[in-house]
Amino acid sequence: MRPYSGLFDARGDIIAVDATAEDRVPEKADASACTILHAVSLAGDGPEALQGIKEFLDSRCSGWRNMAAARRSTTSVMLHPCSRSERVDGSAFIDYRIAMAGCHVISEHHLSDAAADTGRSAAKALKLSR
Repeated sequence: MRPYSGLFDARGDIIAVDATAEDRVPEKADASACTILHAVSLAGDGPEALQGIKEFLDSRCSGWRNMAAARRSTTSVMLHPCSRSERVDGSAFIDYRIAMAGCHVISEHHLSDAAADTGRSAAKALKLSR
């Protein structure tokens, strides 16, 4: 995907993001020779959506099928459809020992990274509120 960090196909509603970072590259691997690719179809789920992702990657990242070391997919993932301005404060109810986590909670990250980040923050907030 280089030199791009992400691609968007407006016709197929597909987002592909290069999530390569030094701390995510396998041991003894060269970060400049690796790509950690996350791709999502916003148009739907199931086999048709997965096929759309594959065709999109074929058109933009030729050879990706031969270079993939690991492929993971799920048949259905639901993303919370909120914008940044609609995100909520994860510690709004911490006085009641309720902490929120997920991509709908305020974070500098997106999607699964936001869920992990806010999950850690929620756990810390709950631990401190004991």
